[in-house]
Amino acid sequence: MVQLKRMRITDCKMLEGIMADADDGRTYSIMFKHLEHLRLQSLQALTCFCSGYHQLKFPSLVELVAIECPEFSIFCKGEVSTPLLK
Repeated sequence: MVQLKRMRITDCKMLEGIMADADDGRTYSIMFKHLEHLRLQSLQALTCFCSGYHQLKFPSLVELVAIECPEFSIFCKGEVSTPLLK
């Protein structure tokens, strides 16, 4: 996923989170270096993108779309960096 530029997750009725928390109790820094577009659509059970207290970095992200995700309440419990996202 190092070169991933677009991520689209759709129509997953049971999906509660995209990234699960590690069971080791540690906090990680995770970078999506080239990801520019993230679309989450028709995810009825989705509550968060990342359930852990990790540091997520999206230095290239310019578009984030969340449609028809009624339970989506928090992106990540940890720190999120999106310097290009308006």
